[in-house]
Amino acid sequence: MTNVLSLAERHVPGITWKRRLLFFRRAEETVEMHLDFLIDGKSLRTWIQEWEGAERPPEEVSLLTPARPDLAVEQIDRLLGRLPHQYWNRGWLLFCRACWDEGCGGVTVDIRHEDEKVYWSGIGWDDSFDADTYRIENAVDFVFDEAEYEGVLLNARERFTGRLA
Repeated sequence: MTNVLSLAERHVPGITWKRRLLFFRRAEETVEMHLDFLIDGKSLRTWIQEWEGAERPPEEVSLLTPARPDLAVEQIDRLLGRLPHQYWNRGWLLFCRACWDEGCGGVTVDIRHEDEKVYWSGIGWDDSFDADTYRIENAVDFVFDEAEYEGVLLNARERFTGRLA
């Protein structure tokens, strides 16, 4: 049986600092849109919450946001296997919602393309400073039809570039 990957908009509240005059700054509330990974209609964040028995889903976000289309395209290209993964040969799915940097840690996965399928396995927490991954014990592996997987990610890529890949 294969799983179905899809993406859904998620609006994430945040704060930016605006400079007023020369020295004064003020906080401004913002809402940024990020695409959330859905597997079989359920958010990856909800899967993680259930696997870890947490009270709420993790706050981490994907880089799939119009605020930084360059980062969105880079993440998509890494998930498609067009670019090498940045750290420890694992695909980064979710990042710190404040800075979007691997150094703060995030959710990673082993990605394998084989026999017209894409396999996500070993989902866990990582950071860019240490090769050790905290594997989520109860995490299941996901298997996607390669054509459908690529179609979802290429449609998202087109959304951020305005052109076909």
